[in-house]
Amino acid sequence: MKLLIADRDETERLGIRWLVASSSLPFSSVLLASTLEETLSIIESERPHVLILELDMMNENSFSDIKWRLADYVKKVVATTTEATFARAMEGIELQVEKLLMKPLSPMQLQSILKKSLVDIESQRSKESSVEKLDDHHFLYHALFVKDSPALNENLSLFLVQPEYSRVLKPLHHSLQSYPFQYPVTVLPLSDRIICLYPSSDRNLVIDEARRFLRDWHDSSEGSIGISLPATALNENSIYHQYQDVKKGVELFFYKGFRHVMALEEPVNWRYLDPFLSPSEQAEWENMLKKKDQRGMKDWMYGSFLHITPPYPDPGLLKTRLTSILAQVRRYMKTHHLDEDDLLEERYQGVFESILHHRLLYKIVQDMLLFMSLVVEEVEEKEIDHYDVVEGCLSYMKTHFANPSLSLVEVAQSVNRNPSYISTLIKDRKERSYREILLRIRMKEAKVLLESSKEPIQQIAEHVGFSQANHFSRKFKEATGVSPSTYRNQKLRS
Repeated sequence: MKLLIADRDETERLGIRWLVASSSLPFSSVLLASTLEETLSIIESERPHVLILELDMMNENSFSDIKWRLADYVKKVVATTTEATFARAMEGIELQVEKLLMKPLSPMQLQSILKKSLVDIESQRSKESSVEKLDDHHFLYHALFVKDSPALNENLSLFLVQPEYSRVLKPLHHSLQSYPFQYPVTVLPLSDRIICLYPSSDRNLVIDEARRFLRDWHDSSEGSIGISLPATALNENSIYHQYQDVKKGVELFFYKGFRHVMALEEPVNWRYLDPFLSPSEQAEWENMLKKKDQRGMKDWMYGSFLHITPPYPDPGLLKTRLTSILAQVRRYMKTHHLDEDDLLEERYQGVFESILHHRLLYKIVQDMLLFMSLVVEEVEEKEIDHYDVVEGCLSYMKTHFANPSLSLVEVAQSVNRNPSYISTLIKDRKERSYREILLRIRMKEAKVLLESSKEPIQQIAEHVGFSQANHFSRKFKEATGVSPSTYRNQKLRS
């Protein structure tokens, strides 16, 4: 089955796609559209079974266009909106949507509605078809997802084959269909994994057959896979209950890695994990990033995520916690304006996608640490560059301070930078403004001339960049507390 997610907000689209993937809903493809024009085009060309449509992207002129296309090409429509208005409710009724949801969306509610839509579609298909044979895949899919499906006439053992990467799904499907199992196996592909129904209740036989396929696959194919069986202690033996249990079992590959058969004794029960960083943990991350403590970050990540022991936390909660850490790195990037670097921004998006979609915790942690190292190195390089730029400005000011018209623009041009940028950089690095630093340079040179020469005050003023002696005397007294002549006399007496 096909699902189309039509929403102007990229975060919403990707979030719903991740929810669908993590819920193992049986969509063969998930399509995305960000505009109404894209939506209409995909509806006509792909004819999705289910559409999640943001009503706010429509206008009065486009309403009739989408209305007849939904009626002709789409079986179920779930509408979303940010406007709780009567007009939006009437649009939903006129489009005959399954449900009108207010944003922000509830993941559990959306998941429940999508499951119900799939059940309704399959039920309608069942009514339209008189075929009820065991090899009828529609009937078997129905048995997977509908709790009260009719019982099958023979014992079937279910096992789930999970590839690490979705790109191997097609060759994996072909291999399972053609593999010489001892008994013929029914293969049911889903959007990111494959269900196999083995015609035997002999658990040891099923485990041996799964291990044989796993071994032969890795000997001849690329891409790691793992195989999970329902727990031995599972009370119900229906296809539905076996699948519900094995869905949790396959999540353990996230912690343990692939390339083995997961045959548990007891059903998986997740322990609770606070998905967000505590205030003290946030402060700890801020401190590590500020100090550029890469060793500390690595030890924190390894200790928190790579030494977890059973019972494991829900992978969804753990991924949320990982995004909380990435948010700390994101704030650090913005502090140093690294979010303006297109290449680094692309790497950040890649790490975010890794957290959402990668099936191995170890790989996510490595991706995050590699990215953190890159961010810290960029900050260090930027700080070195800032140091060189500021020192270049100071050197130019010390050489040209005698010029009464010396300006920030001229100083900035000497290091090929923008004046506004130089002004901010000098203030950040030296905690004084450009004018304050220039005045200090001039006053320092004036003191030397007053102590070592007998030149008139007027000439000294000109030597240090003042065109008027009165202006010089006033600034000198503000800086030292005494007039230039008094300063000279004090130094001569001492």
